Amino acid sequence: MQGSLKSPNTFRPKTIAEYGSIVSSRNNIILWAGGTHLTMQKDSYPSKTGNIDNIVYLGDIEELKRFQRNDRYAEFGSMVSLFNMFNSARNILPPLLLENIKSVGSSLITKRATLGGALATGGRITSFPGTLIVLNTSIEIRYVKKKRILSRWYIASRLLDKNGRIQIPQNGLISRVRINLTDSLNYQRFFSTGNMISDPTNAVTVAFVSEWNHDSLSNSRLAITLPTIGIFSSRDIDNVFSSIRFPIKHDEFKSLESLVLSSLSSANPLQRAIVSSFLTSIFEELNREALLDQGDENS
Repeated sequence: MQGSLKSPNTFRPKTIAEYGSIVSSRNNIILWAGGTHLTMQKDSYPSKTGNIDNIVYLGDIEELKRFQRNDRYAEFGSMVSLFNMFNSARNILPPLLLENIKSVGSSLITKRATLGGALATGGRITSFPGTLIVLNTSIEIRYVKKKRILSRWYIASRLLDKNGRIQIPQNGLISRVRINLTDSLNYQRFFSTGNMISDPTNAVTVAFVSEWNHDSLSNSRLAITLPTIGIFSSRDIDNVFSSIRFPIKHDEFKSLESLVLSSLSSANPLQRAIVSSFLTSIFEELNREALLDQGDENS
């Protein structure tokens, strides 16, 4: 390596306690899981102009690689790869989450990408926070306060700041992700278009879940992710979805579409058109389901 390149200090803690000792005594730290965040940056390591002083590699902390489950939830450490997550729990995980993992790419990518790394990106936002938000997932954050390691669980949506980005406390570390297995969300749709690496300004992902009951939705949750802007999720819009009776008329759909698009003021015209197309597809599908159910009842 050339002497002119700036070389950060690299640390490899074996335990959460070691991690806490490192981050409590140093500034300007970046956490390295699979290296995704670094490689996405303009001034990635090594760099003459990069501003990274300390890299903390999390791959040696065994506690972060654990997976356990019971009848109520599946719990993954933040260093579990997306590949292992998919293959170890494909029979129990919500279809929405499985579709999200498959959308990432081949096993060459999912074997390197970690669950925590997919959530705690400092720049572009991946599709995973939106998916976990609509699945009402719980996330454990470990953080250092007065040289002590503290722990707190958050509902995923509570980690969003006012700009729709995941906000973790200073020196915080995502340690575990707990996915609920008891929700009866029998309608789940995941939609992704564009490339968040090569063309992030035009990429969009949409995650939607609900309970479908013949002609109505309940417990609906929608999250729209624009990688360079933020995640858009609104309880008011979720409540409107849950009050609809199907089949829905065209003017009712246009009113709902306008409500959703009005929350995407920062989106460009292409992104808004993509979201509109997604909404059209799910409402056409639900209208067909409602009409088929009515036909069955009348026959």
